Amino acid sequence: MQKKHDMLVIGLGPGGMALTAMGTAMGLNVLAIEKDKLGGECLNTGCIPSKALLKIASVRRTIADLEKYALEKIDIPLPIKPFKHVQDHLKYINEEKTASMFSKAEIIIDDGGAKFVDDKTVEVDGKRYTAKRIYIATGTKAFIPPIPGIEDVDYLTNENLFLQEEVPKSMFVLGGGAIGCEMAQAFARLGTKVVMAHMDAHLMPQADVEAAEVLEKQIVRCGVEVHNSATIQQIKKAGDQIVITTDKGEFTTEKLLVAAGRKPSLDGLDLDKAGIKYERGGIAIDNYGRTNVKNIWAVGDCNGKALFSHAAMHQGMLALMGSVMPFMRPLKFNFSKYLVPWSVFTDPELAQVGKT
Repeated sequence: MQKKHDMLVIGLGPGGMALTAMGTAMGLNVLAIEKDKLGGECLNTGCIPSKALLKIASVRRTIADLEKYALEKIDIPLPIKPFKHVQDHLKYINEEKTASMFSKAEIIIDDGGAKFVDDKTVEVDGKRYTAKRIYIATGTKAFIPPIPGIEDVDYLTNENLFLQEEVPKSMFVLGGGAIGCEMAQAFARLGTKVVMAHMDAHLMPQADVEAAEVLEKQIVRCGVEVHNSATIQQIKKAGDQIVITTDKGEFTTEKLLVAAGRKPSLDGLDLDKAGIKYERGGIAIDNYGRTNVKNIWAVGDCNGKALFSHAAMHQGMLALMGSVMPFMRPLKFNFSKYLVPWSVFTDPELAQVGKT
């Protein structure tokens, strides 16, 4: 038996949350489907836990620098289960805050997630649901580069990094983008010996070169060994350690963090059954977030346009308003006309909007 709704949202990260909250506020009958946790990557494995860890690391660094501020030097405290501290706060946010936002929506959390049957029907755990409008907001997942041996080691990504029990003695960070830079600096300040390597000429390749150079100098001052323009040749396990061979040398480490970019999370959706066009970078959309199928929209990271939580929320709101008020769409709801600011919460922080 099929259940009908005004709108159906696949994915409850920032974009899906904005759609769901706004849809219910407008009095629409909303069904939202999530295959993992409410809040998506940003809340559970991205923006929020990373900033919490950065704060812990920053406080420890401040204590280490007390003499610089004419204060008596004290012993630098060892980090005591910082990941449990972060997870406890995430649990509170999920249970006490996030869930209450969706009291008027029908929420389905299912490990298998949703898959399309046709352009108006979605199936979850054997049950089928139809809706006038369908919004895809499934986000991205970590891109794992095809390096020989990488599948033979227990590497970390942002998806399992914050589930660790202890701060490692050493870590190799593969990648020089936002996640790589933030975590390299955080772990170095927590006492981990950190090496990072990436293929670009400088850290934060999408940033202004001069700003990126300032950031790199500060990260190096924190004790991080940085290798730009590096090629990772092989990864292998050696007992309880991991050996990474690069054109810059060979490195032995306790943990390997892969932060080499993102890819759209589209597995299992069966987009072809709905006739939805997509490519390697994400689901194809027009300037209003609509796919080539007139009643289906794709918002946030899954369309590859702007991989930021605030952009996903903005896209979600614009897509919903444009879909219920199509006569206003050309005037008000063209996402491509907006500049998207972004920031990286390193020390110093980087922020950018528009062209440099």
